[in-house]
Amino acid sequence: MVEAMAKVIQEHHIQYAHPDHKSMKDIVVPVFKGEHLILNKIQMFTKVETSQGFLQALKVFIAQNEYQAIDLDTLRKEIE
Repeated sequence: MVEAMAKVIQEHHIQYAHPDHKSMKDIVVPVFKGEHLILNKIQMFTKVETSQGFLQALKVFIAQNEYQAIDLDTLRKEIE
């Protein structure tokens, strides 16, 4: 947990079409600075087309790493 404290925490804004197709949903999530850069690039490249293989690789990444993910909201409270 000490390593995580040295990293910069940023906010990533996600906007997506709600399944009812009438409204947009907004989510703001805390992420580490490097993760924010990766998410921005993913959003930029996937606006045109996304392959099934890319999504499958992301699912595998999530399955392998979700159990060890750090809750940055909790981390912020501990730091303050």
